[in-house]
Amino acid sequence: ALALASVAGCASPFQADGYHHPEFPLVVRYTEPPKYGFVSDQWRVENFVDGNGGKPGSEKTGPEYTLVRTRDLDGDGEPDSSEARVFNLRLVHRKTDASIFVRTVPMPKDRIDRDLGIFVQEYADALSGSGFLASEASDGKIDVSGHTYVAKVLSSEASRLGRFVAQDAVLEVANADRLKLDANARTTKIRVLFVRSDYTEHVRLDAKKSVDAPALLMIGCASSPETFDATSADFAKFLASIDVSQGQ
Repeated sequence: ALALASVAGCASPFQADGYHHPEFPLVVRYTEPPKYGFVSDQWRVENFVDGNGGKPGSEKTGPEYTLVRTRDLDGDGEPDSSEARVFNLRLVHRKTDASIFVRTVPMPKDRIDRDLGIFVQEYADALSGSGFLASEASDGKIDVSGHTYVAKVLSSEASRLGRFVAQDAVLEVANADRLKLDANARTTKIRVLFVRSDYTEHVRLDAKKSVDAPALLMIGCASSPETFDATSADFAKFLASIDVSQGQ
């Protein structure tokens, strides 16, 4: 909670040229600078309240926007719990169910150098049996919806995001109950890049203890199968607007 209060007290991440991550030199450039717009006017920022003049205001803090991570970030053999935002930046489409998101995930130092394909499979495992918006690589199963999901990796290939290596994957998520009635039923398709960065995230574990943990980036989009092709095309524009050229 102290960590979240600290983030909430910082200056707005929405500056003149784009969204600036509060800790890293990661910038998402506006597509329409006067309107603080990303991708096109069909997308809006969802995880910040509406502000004056089109500029997003304060970050939303409801329970659907936060999660508790339990990991051994300091290497002492004991799991540490820390509260964090689910998304750094989340866009939603005005007319469809599509979303685009940026997440930064602090990792134990002995895990950050693993093959990125492993994170893809772990993400699929976490999606199975859980609500997909609350799941992330290396987290346990988090039941936020009362439904059971089955996730499948459709593709996974090496890629890059600027100067960083990445793994670009497409996953399919189905509601297990619907599959019993219709073998072709699909709930969501997700495209996500797992990016190994040289960033570190400062994580406060309690009032006296904190750690600087390596940060894994998760940048992705999600939509129904019917709108996925159009969403993926907009996601490509979003990826092109991300600037990670500066070192931390």
